[in-house]
Amino acid sequence: MIMLQFSFSNIKIVPPWISELETEHCGEREERKNCEGKGKMVISEIENCSLEKFVSDLKKAGYNLMDASYQKRLDPKDSQKRRVYHMVRFIFVRREYIDFSETKTFDEMLRDKIFKELQKICVQAMWRVRGFINPFFQNNQAVPKYSALSINMEAREPLTQSNGQPVVVWQKDDSNSRISDKPFPIKPSHYLYITDNTIQLSQFVI
Repeated sequence: MIMLQFSFSNIKIVPPWISELETEHCGEREERKNCEGKGKMVISEIENCSLEKFVSDLKKAGYNLMDASYQKRLDPKDSQKRRVYHMVRFIFVRREYIDFSETKTFDEMLRDKIFKELQKICVQAMWRVRGFINPFFQNNQAVPKYSALSINMEAREPLTQSNGQPVVVWQKDDSNSRISDKPFPIKPSHYLYITDNTIQLSQFVI
C-alpha cells in the first residue's frame, strides 16, 4: 500500500467528491504522532520537489486508487488551538492484493474524477517531500510482514498564479542583487517518479 498525503493551508485545493473525516482533536494528534514515530524514513526531506509524473507512474506500476479522504487538523504552531490546516490522503494498493468482494472501492467514474484532481495537485505545485515505511494496520492491529509506504507532501509552492500565469522570480546573487534582466518561471529542483517498480528522485525532468 502507498499513501500520498498532502498538507496545506488553502482549502480551495481540497478536491471535491472525497469523504471528509471529523476534525482531528489534540488526543488524536498525539496518538497519530506516536504511530508515525514507529516508521522508518526512506525518503529524506527534500524541498521544491515535483510529483507531476508520479501518480501516472503509480498507475502504470499496477497500483489502483482505492480511497481518498480529507481532514481538518489543528495547527501545532497555533497556541490558541484555533487555526487549522488541511490534510488530503490518497491510498493506492497493488491490484493483486485487492479483494474487490470485500473492499469498498470507488465506482470507475468517481475514481477517474478523483485521480484527475490528484494529478492537478501534483502538476500545479512543488512540495517538501518525505517518505516513510510504516507498519501496516488492519482493524487497529499491526499485520506482521506487511508494511505501508507513506509519502508526505508539505510546504506547497504553487507554480502558477490564480490567473493561470506562471509564478516568476528574479535571479539574484549572494548579496540579493538581481543578475537577470527579466524574471523567470520558478521550477522544481527535484522530481519524484517510478521506473522499473522503483521510486526514484532526480534533479532533472524524466
